[in-house]
Amino acid sequence: MKHSTTLIAVVSAAGLALASGCGSTQTRTTNASDTTPSYSTTKASYSGSKAGESPLFKVPTYSVPIDQLTLSEIATELEAMAALDRQMVDAATVQQPDTVVQARIREADRVHADRLTEIVEQIGWPTAELVGPDAAQGAFLVLQHAGHDTRFQNRCLGMMVDLVNDGQIPAPYVALLTDRIRMFKGEAQLFGTQMTFEFDDMGQARAVPSIPIEDISNLDTRRAMMNMPPHDQFARALERAYREGAPASAVQSAAVETWSE
Repeated sequence: MKHSTTLIAVVSAAGLALASGCGSTQTRTTNASDTTPSYSTTKASYSGSKAGESPLFKVPTYSVPIDQLTLSEIATELEAMAALDRQMVDAATVQQPDTVVQARIREADRVHADRLTEIVEQIGWPTAELVGPDAAQGAFLVLQHAGHDTRFQNRCLGMMVDLVNDGQIPAPYVALLTDRIRMFKGEAQLFGTQMTFEFDDMGQARAVPSIPIEDISNLDTRRAMMNMPPHDQFARALERAYREGAPASAVQSAAVETWSE
């Protein structure tokens, strides 16, 4: 007999739900008269008195219009978004987040998505060639957590398909985003990127799809078309990462970075 975990975050090729601690994040601050970015490093504060409870974090604000920023400054914003995104992934997997933390995560996701929308309208999809690999990865992390706005996700997906055809972004980005959009719409996934864990009777974590996979007999054929390894190999890699105790955010970054190579 198997039983499901109580893990909070959906595990995917870009996110693994694991117990982890919390650190600090860089928050961008600007004002209307100064477009030079400034930063403050803020230690996570806790919503309760016990060590290990879900941390609170600042939700960023953006006061300078995107058209007043250089590509370098846009890249800096995206890198800061990535740092906060990773902190939120870890916060969501320390333990069951309380309602305050959940609300803060939703708010930050919306603020990030709104700012990314402005960026995309100004420069198109921020590729590594435009903003550098770290900022490009940050944009992708923000987009996959923008499930509240599937219209924007679909718009970016169309851009990404063209960019894959031009060799500017890796094909697995399209596969993951496709599955994310289908998940948010309540549809079956196509590429098996959305995973979670069940524990068997021996207490071993097993990676299993968190939502059904459409036409599973042709799953590995579809994955091969997107330059992705067979699904069983992917699941075993998730299980190894789980056993090794990697933080959720570290696995999230490693997966995306591997695809970018």
